[in-house]
Amino acid sequence: MDRGSVEVYVNGGKQVMSSYSYAPKGPRAIRLVAESGSLTVTSLTLHHLKSIGLD
Repeated sequence: MDRGSVEVYVNGGKQVMSSYSYAPKGPRAIRLVAESGSLTVTSLTLHHLKSIGLD
């Protein structure tokens, strides 16, 4: 998740979701939900990216 995009990879990259989300300034959060059925998260990896200086 950065200023404008969110990318999610599941099952070793077998399923991928990319979306644009222009959130207002301030704290951000990620919420994982299932629209139908159940959701089990067995592992979660976050990658912190360095700024490219576009502030």
